[in-house]
Amino acid sequence: ESACARHGIGFISGLELSVSHGYKEVHLLCYGFDRADDGLARTLTVLKSSRTTTGHTFAGAPQPSTGELIDTVHRAGGVVLLAHPLMTESDPAKLEQLVDALFALGLDGLEVGHPLANAEQQRFLRAVAARHDAVVSSGTDHHALMEETGQTVGVDVLSTEWRSFRDCLVARRRASQRAGVARDAAQSTARNGTGRLRMLVQIVLPALAVVCLFTLALFGYFLPRFEEALLERKRETIQELTRTIWSMLDEANKQVLANRLTPEEARKQAAEGVRSLRYGREGLDYFWLQDLSPRMIMHPYRTDLEGQDLSDFRDARGVHIFTVFADRVRQDGSGYVDYVWQWQDDPERLEAKESYIMMFEPWEWVIGTGMYIDDVNAEILSLERQIYHVMLVITGALVLLLLVIVRGGLRSERLRLSAERRMHESNARYASLVRAAAEGVLFVRNRRCVYANPVFLELAGCDADELSLLDWHELFPRVNHQGTVPAAGSETEI
Repeated sequence: ESACARHGIGFISGLELSVSHGYKEVHLLCYGFDRADDGLARTLTVLKSSRTTTGHTFAGAPQPSTGELIDTVHRAGGVVLLAHPLMTESDPAKLEQLVDALFALGLDGLEVGHPLANAEQQRFLRAVAARHDAVVSSGTDHHALMEETGQTVGVDVLSTEWRSFRDCLVARRRASQRAGVARDAAQSTARNGTGRLRMLVQIVLPALAVVCLFTLALFGYFLPRFEEALLERKRETIQELTRTIWSMLDEANKQVLANRLTPEEARKQAAEGVRSLRYGREGLDYFWLQDLSPRMIMHPYRTDLEGQDLSDFRDARGVHIFTVFADRVRQDGSGYVDYVWQWQDDPERLEAKESYIMMFEPWEWVIGTGMYIDDVNAEILSLERQIYHVMLVITGALVLLLLVIVRGGLRSERLRLSAERRMHESNARYASLVRAAAEGVLFVRNRRCVYANPVFLELAGCDADELSLLDWHELFPRVNHQGTVPAAGSETEI
């Protein structure tokens, strides 16, 4: 369009669409529509997605009907004509039936001038169009026909047919503009009222989205993975510590085998040595020993259980935990067991615990030590607090940065609106002066009429919408060498 304006060539938007109508596929020529119309854009998207990649067949996606397509183009301010009618239906009688049906749906006219339509066929098509009081058009229909027909770009049309076509186009455009006045006014008010809000949303939402995604990734992925890794690390720790106790017992057993200690002395010394061992952050984590009876051999915090049969002992959940320990090592030799036990040396406090137990086969002892789940949760909670603090600092810095950006954006928006307002006021004052002029004023650029004041429009007998479609010579007729104006209806190349 800008290239046409630079060369003084008039421009009308155009599009050829294919749509199924009954058993036929018809081609519709659409002219003069608003290319920014949302309804037409959505319809074109549907038509594009409903096509297959080959030929003009359609896939299973639903597509608008012929009437719906014509209505959509009309709402966009355009006119619709049937392209190359005799190529669509070569039988004149059937063609008239097809054309009657299409005109009933709102068709505006027919394409008469076509490289493959001879003079007799063009007369027939003009008669059909006249019967429906419809407009006609002509075109090269450049479907690789230039080599076959010798056709060049451009086509001759009668000036009367062009004016009829133009008047129909202007009428459609006016009807579309009248229908959209209220909608445009509402949209303009909404744009003015929500311009700043939209700018704020465009700036703030991406930043909030980044923070939300970071938070989701942190608490939905990294922290659970960290918790799993921490639990696994603690499991490995208590497993290695239990193996250390197993080594101590093995060393004591070797003393027995070497006859340096009696079995009773070795077991007593080993039990007392294990009793005194502590580890952990507060130095309160411990080991215990039992046999397969099950009978408690040594427990540093529950000496009241030592030497007792624990077959009927239950934890807070009602589980015979020492029997479970014995059964587990009989079956697997070692493993992890969940249960409830007192918090270290505090018998009044019960906590969930996970222990690693291991069988010392020579003496049929069960070695055990565990970790409290609350310890793991406390470490996770401590890490979360640190993360919260870091996130608060980052969020605060982000808010400050957003405030700076928003302040600059609002300032730019105010300057832009002020500049637009001054420009509109200047244009309005200038337009008012032009409109108020007692003489007719016409602005011409590249031999095209771009603006005229009401006085000139009244003199020319046209509206502002028609001005851009008028030829220079329609306003200022050429005078031939005989001093006469060419007769109306003479052919003019467009």
